[in-house]
Amino acid sequence: MKKTLSISIAICVLLLSGCGTPDVEPPTATAPPTEAPAAPTLSNVFYLDDNNPNHTLDIYLPADAIGALPTLLMLHGGGGAKEDLIDIGDYFADQGYAVVIPEYEYGNETQFTFQDLFCSLAWVHANPDQYDFDSQRIYLFGFSFGGYLSASLGSFKEISQYLEDCPYSIPEADRVKGIITYAGMFITQEVCMAPEGGWCMAGAANDNNIPLMEMAEIFEALRGVPSSNWKDSSELNEAARDFAKGLPLYWLDGSEPPFLIIHGDADDMVSIVESEAFARAVQEAGGEVEFVSIPGAGHFSLSLASPSFAKIAEETEAFVSGQ
Repeated sequence: MKKTLSISIAICVLLLSGCGTPDVEPPTATAPPTEAPAAPTLSNVFYLDDNNPNHTLDIYLPADAIGALPTLLMLHGGGGAKEDLIDIGDYFADQGYAVVIPEYEYGNETQFTFQDLFCSLAWVHANPDQYDFDSQRIYLFGFSFGGYLSASLGSFKEISQYLEDCPYSIPEADRVKGIITYAGMFITQEVCMAPEGGWCMAGAANDNNIPLMEMAEIFEALRGVPSSNWKDSSELNEAARDFAKGLPLYWLDGSEPPFLIIHGDADDMVSIVESEAFARAVQEAGGEVEFVSIPGAGHFSLSLASPSFAKIAEETEAFVSGQ
């Protein structure tokens, strides 16, 4: 499983490091700030007591909160850091949410990434009273590669292997209330596995010591079988099925929490087709999904400086309040 899951991270590293021209959206015209810069309510709280800075999280809480708060567990993009989302965390705290932004191990072994993030989710479930988290209203919010991670945390069915070294547990039911993504990367047949996705195939082969031709055969095999049939299809060999197990597409069966999938139609780094394809797969599996396309929004529009952010925030808040 460790080798299988590491493939996905290689794809996203390549994607975010130069497989498209970064889009630039003109900032909004704003007055000079009159308040203190955004900052977490609590910084660098350890969710694993091992003094590893990658096992910390930042917490943002409303100043006048009363009672249990709807909680956003926000996951940053590939190669980023929790500090990238300071302004976003502060914004949603001002709107009455508790926001938790974890750091995590990032590299060629996605096994460790999932161990970290499942443990951070377990930590939130273990600490509702101390921080006013509503453990019945925890929402995953993932940006870019964080979208893939959020979809995985919400859809994987076999998770005990990721919690072996975690001192906390995750309830079998009601793990999270919903999953929100912006500009998410999901490793779909339509984009990453498409014949023109050579960059994706090369990254997967390189970082997993799989010969390029063998990786090409895996992609070709998975393209030829609907993702809903990956578990049972006799057309897939062991290598292809093992690869598929590292993708949220493999696990979709309609039992997942509701999804809100948001993407900008001017995203030059992750095609909007990626989110459209994943949303369609969720729907076909019997799941609940809302897809929102934002005209003119680019990959990095998850920013208070972006004119598209108001729409992202509006859709997010409507989704949470409607659950």
